[in-house]
Amino acid sequence: MTTASLSSLRDLKLGGMASAYEAVLATPLDQHPEAHELIARLVDAERQNRQRRRMEMNLRLSNLRYAVTLQDVDSSPQRRPLQTTTRRTGGCRLDRSRRKRPHHRCHRLR
Repeated sequence: MTTASLSSLRDLKLGGMASAYEAVLATPLDQHPEAHELIARLVDAERQNRQRRRMEMNLRLSNLRYAVTLQDVDSSPQRRPLQTTTRRTGGCRLDRSRRKRPHHRCHRLR
C-alpha cells in the first residue's frame, strides 16, 4: 500500500509530499506522527518543495553570471566597502546619482 501511495503522489506531481512521506516511513513505528501532524508535515514539505523549485527556475531564467546569494558574499572587515554595497543592494536600494533613468525599488520576495 505504501509503494502505491508513493507512486500516486509522484504521478500527481507532489514530489515534496512523497519525499516527506518516505521520511516518515523510514522512522520506527512508535515515532510516526499522528494523522493531523502527518498531514501538516506533508503539506508543508510540498509547499517548501514548490517554493524551492520556483526559486531555482527563476534563477535559471534570470541568466545571472554567478549562482550566489547574499549569504555567500564575503563581507569580512577587509572588504568593508563591499559590505556597505551589499547592504544597499540587498535591500534593493541603489544609488540614484549613478543612474540616468528614474530609480525603481524592487519588491522583496516573501
